[in-house]
Amino acid sequence: TVHTVPWPHPGHADLTLTLRPPGTVRGQRHRGRGGLVLWQDPTSYLMVNTWLDDDFAGSSVSVFFHLDGFEDVFDAVWVNVGDGIAHGTDYRLRTVLDDGHLLVAVDDTPVLYRHLTDVEPRTTGLAVTRVGLLANWEWGTDTGTLFHRLEARTRSPQVAGS
Repeated sequence: TVHTVPWPHPGHADLTLTLRPPGTVRGQRHRGRGGLVLWQDPTSYLMVNTWLDDDFAGSSVSVFFHLDGFEDVFDAVWVNVGDGIAHGTDYRLRTVLDDGHLLVAVDDTPVLYRHLTDVEPRTTGLAVTRVGLLANWEWGTDTGTLFHRLEARTRSPQVAGS
């Protein structure tokens, strides 16, 4: 499930979302799958989300790529962030896409960096036309992530002669 708004800067998006995963402690059978989506059109988008579940002692951030009409769920890129994301505790998920370079950070700590061609070598890139919130299905549905604050930044305009 996604909720998006128009984005006027197709080559660059810098989003920080403050989320609170559901529950208060492990063992309550809650699953956190909240995150962000960068959308070009129905054939090209990427989803960045939390994976927090009782089935695994840690937590992770996952990125799913749907590029030029192609997606393979097993091509998703994920990173274990240990206890960096916890039930009932706010954290900031930052996603920056700059001319095909993707950077993801948790609470200002970079945790993942890829170029889109690392995942899909034939991709023509991603021209972001919409950005938004995501409740993803990743081996289980989200059970109540709260979305608190979305900050969006663009590149500063170049000053002539600099």
